Amino acid sequence: MVKEGEFVLVRMTGWAYEEPTVLEVQQGKKEPKLIMIETTEKEHAKKDDFPEDKVGSPKFIIIGEKEFALEGVHEALREMEVEEEKEVDLTPEKAFGLRDKGKIETIPSKKLREQGQWPVQRGQWIQLEGRIGKILSVGGGRVNIDFNHPHAGKKVKYWLKIEKVIEDETEKIQSLLGHYVNEAFAKDVVIEKNENGIIELKIPDFYFYQSAQMILILNIIANRLNKHLGKEKIRYIIEYSFTKPVTEESGIKEEESEKSGSDESSEKEVSNKDD
Repeated sequence: MVKEGEFVLVRMTGWAYEEPTVLEVQQGKKEPKLIMIETTEKEHAKKDDFPEDKVGSPKFIIIGEKEFALEGVHEALREMEVEEEKEVDLTPEKAFGLRDKGKIETIPSKKLREQGQWPVQRGQWIQLEGRIGKILSVGGGRVNIDFNHPHAGKKVKYWLKIEKVIEDETEKIQSLLGHYVNEAFAKDVVIEKNENGIIELKIPDFYFYQSAQMILILNIIANRLNKHLGKEKIRYIIEYSFTKPVTEESGIKEEESEKSGSDESSEKEVSNKDD
């Protein structure tokens, strides 16, 4: 069985139990129906008419870390072996939580206008101050928004299969980079170990222009490496390239400076322990 703190790749499909509508009840359909909410499996997606472009890659999970998977999924994985398959039903408490009336808020329509979120209509999903909510009603200069998770209060079903336990240190670091940024970032960052055994991550400079929160993200990654890999120091090196093209996956267009010459770099060392 997999152990607490292990890095794993998991293939999964999740469904939410949807209660029948009033019309469906009147038509004699009283049983909840399963609606697919995520999958890594093309066959599952095809069977349920799930959009093919939403089929994901095997999910990276650190066993026991809540941010990587639902509580009920962690509990199921702890009892599984590599290549084992399992289906589990999860209560709302073990899935996306119970519905909270306190997360239904009334917002002045003026505030939405100021943030470029106007006009809105009932049933629309919007992002406001880092939260995603569903418009319940609009009128009288006010908007009622439900900020509960879309599947809060619902039972869910998951099909799970542990594809592999990640053992290689470099692959573990790449998995963390992909989780906290994206797969293109994980490919672009060069991971090396210097003569003192300190892990060095060489990061193309354009990622710092792309994300104002990059320093915060790198601190989170450093803390993960300290907690799970026992690294007391991580060295980040920012590489400035004036002629090297950027990978297409990054979404950043190639730019060339009028300056010529070799690459330049600056270093930022993160220490998880006082020297």
